[in-house]
Amino acid sequence: MGWWPDMLNPFKGGGMSKQEMERKRAMIQLVGETEAMGDMMVRMNRQCYEKCSATVPDRGEELSQDETSCIDCCASKFLEAQMKVGAVFMQEAQDAGVPGAGGTAPQ
Repeated sequence: MGWWPDMLNPFKGGGMSKQEMERKRAMIQLVGETEAMGDMMVRMNRQCYEKCSATVPDRGEELSQDETSCIDCCASKFLEAQMKVGAVFMQEAQDAGVPGAGGTAPQ
């Protein structure tokens, strides 16, 4: 199944207890969340650096005070926007009764 180690492979669950399956599901979710966080950090770094760096990359100097302030503000706004978007998605998932969305799923 590609890069999935057997322990995390969702297609190799035969003979596992409910507790083992739940642990496997939690590990798969953690891997996905870690990848999503890494992707978000890459996007934030790229956007803020492009917006705030006044000169050519790899210039071999430290960032100016203005560039540092700009990047700090940009990163703060980026994370705030991500939190707002995430809250909207979470609320929509809860309203739809999606299991694991923090609300109670319809029975």
